[in-house]
Amino acid sequence: MRDFPEGWIETTLENVGQWCSGGTPSRKEKQYFGEGIFWVKSGDLTDGLITRVDEQITTLGLEKSAAKLLPVNTISMAMYGATIGKLGILSFPAATNQACANVISNPNFIDNKYLFYYLLSERRRIIEKGKGGAQPNISQEIIKSYPVVIAPLNEQRRIVAKLEKLLAKVNSCGDRLDKIPTILKRFRQSVLAAACSGRLTADWREQHPDIEPAYHIVEKITQEHNTFGGHKKGNAGLPTEGVHNLTSDLLPTKWEVIELRDICKPGSPITYGILKPGANIEDGIPYIRVADFPNDKINLANIKFTSREIDSKYARSRLKSGDILLSIRGTVGRVCKIDSLLDGANITQDSARLRVIELVDSDYVCVCLRAMPTQQRMQKAIKGVAIRGINIGDVRALQIPLPPLEEQEEIIRRVESLFQKCEVDPKSRARNRESKAPKCRNPSKD
Repeated sequence: MRDFPEGWIETTLENVGQWCSGGTPSRKEKQYFGEGIFWVKSGDLTDGLITRVDEQITTLGLEKSAAKLLPVNTISMAMYGATIGKLGILSFPAATNQACANVISNPNFIDNKYLFYYLLSERRRIIEKGKGGAQPNISQEIIKSYPVVIAPLNEQRRIVAKLEKLLAKVNSCGDRLDKIPTILKRFRQSVLAAACSGRLTADWREQHPDIEPAYHIVEKITQEHNTFGGHKKGNAGLPTEGVHNLTSDLLPTKWEVIELRDICKPGSPITYGILKPGANIEDGIPYIRVADFPNDKINLANIKFTSREIDSKYARSRLKSGDILLSIRGTVGRVCKIDSLLDGANITQDSARLRVIELVDSDYVCVCLRAMPTQQRMQKAIKGVAIRGINIGDVRALQIPLPPLEEQEEIIRRVESLFQKCEVDPKSRARNRESKAPKCRNPSKD
């Protein structure tokens, strides 16, 4: 037996009030459901005050089932299912379904909110008691026999007041934390926009006035394509009129505007991939879908495999390390780079492969493709009804603001440095937000 502060006692939950379960009227009888009595299901429990429900039952439905009309301030706990352990406090008279254990606390013995917070703090331990079968199931017997430590009534109320004051601060901090992803997303987009407009490296250009202008890169690129025989016409659709409207007068003096097709290697034009990959073949050729790079990074765990026969028909779209993928159907505008693990893999028709010429930094191209001005031009080029996307003609015509190569490298360095400063570990944030309520420790568990 542990020592408690003076006036504190340990008992079981059975002794803190009147416990009862709920019930569900027969769904076959339509007259049991309708306006009348609010009916709480376990899915309505949200670890707080219950202010709304999805269904009501009639007085006849209440009489013809095990449901009971419960008063305001009744505490309900989900005993099984996806919401097991969830809690709620009735803000109106209501009945519950059979998945809820309900307690009408004794106000002369325990403060209702003190009991609520105690149950909230002990939720994991209570659920652990119900494990052992196919699925966790908290029975009325488990709940009633669970120990509870109770302070004198006045002290309970002081504890609740301090808890609620603290929780208000926790919730306020939580609301601010929830805004961080949006703030960081805006910050990243502002960095990308500054990088592709020249604002990010304005001071660098002042320190390097003698840098070779980008038109020398354009001349070398043009020469390489001409040597190879120029761009093949192919059967790609024409670019959408009025979309590709970037002009050099919006850029720094030594920058140029160049089309995406021009910065790809001669002989490796922008192309899409396999139309119908077929069944997943265990020892086949891996192929990348748009779903495989949801956050601009490839998830190797979900990659599927096509047959070697199908892959051989789309040799043009096979991947090499350093290639860039751009999603062009369904979700348009995702960008990722291919590493050596996926050398020889293929893609589907929903992505376009870009193999950037050595005269241009491929990481800089990724920055430009992710930047909002380029994303907006892609959105304007989207066509289709059932499956929306942009055609290869528009992809090839996408414009890239081209700085000198040394400035491209400086842009990448600065972008990466700024992005590293705003990295947030989502798992860490999830752990911090797992429970808004502070733990009420049960001395008997120490």
